[in-house]
Amino acid sequence: MNFRFALRSRSFAIARASTGFSGRGVGGVGTRHFATGERDIPAHFRVVEKSSMRSENGELVYDSPYQHPAWTLAELEAGVVQEHKEPQNRTELLAYNAIRVVRLGFDVFSGYSFGKLTEAKLLRRIIFLETVAGIPGFVAAALRHLRSLRRIKRDYGWIHSLLAEAENERMHMLMFSEMKNPSLVFRAAVLVTQGIFWNAFFTAYLISPKFCHSFVGYLEESAVHTYTTAIDACDNDLKEWGAKKATPIARRYYQLDENATMKDVLKYVRLDECWHRDANHDFSEIATDEFPHHADHTKLGKIIKESNVKQSP
Repeated sequence: MNFRFALRSRSFAIARASTGFSGRGVGGVGTRHFATGERDIPAHFRVVEKSSMRSENGELVYDSPYQHPAWTLAELEAGVVQEHKEPQNRTELLAYNAIRVVRLGFDVFSGYSFGKLTEAKLLRRIIFLETVAGIPGFVAAALRHLRSLRRIKRDYGWIHSLLAEAENERMHMLMFSEMKNPSLVFRAAVLVTQGIFWNAFFTAYLISPKFCHSFVGYLEESAVHTYTTAIDACDNDLKEWGAKKATPIARRYYQLDENATMKDVLKYVRLDECWHRDANHDFSEIATDEFPHHADHTKLGKIIKESNVKQSP
């Protein structure tokens, strides 16, 4: 089943200085992932100001040291339709079919495909999904790091973007884990899956990075679909859950106010997944030594910027 997402960016990062974003929590000076001479490398996400660990209700709240989203309401509402990239070659077709098989197996094994969608089913799916989604970026970053050291050459920004992606997925897991304490069986399943998927992805990345990034791109398409389903459920079967107060980590991470709900968190997470989707589809198309930055990478930035202008008083 194909889905369209109006916020198609074909981009994985646009620094504030290059797009004029007004993201909350970002300082007045254009923040970047890093700069290299005359050409700036765009960050995977815009930067939210960092501070030390703080206490909330007597508990320490983690402040992620990595760059992460600072989406505005206008950006969240700019468009809410999904997009699917049709496979263009054998590598992409193989990656797409691999994800279809993986998703089918997971849907059946987790019970997600059967019966009514409940809070327990949704949290189980999301938390497990994020434990898997946090692996590819870290594996790819590690291998590219070793490649850069081995060749004694620059990496052109890929490593930092991949690490930011992995950390973002881990934070998603932590946000929802505050609502559910996984059982020993669940944790055992995560352990086994990590052992299999980490090594499989590691081996596959050595053979074909393009296949791996296509695989992750289609995995993120599936994630966008999952979060869209969850958001829709918050208006129906899961209305009470969707109205619950956003978890402390989610409020801190996205700079949300005290009235933010779990439905709001789902919208933020979904937009994160859209960036990961487009980032990895882009990675699968460009040369490994190419800057992850070309003309159409600013498409989403322009769309969001225009939406901000239209909604400004």
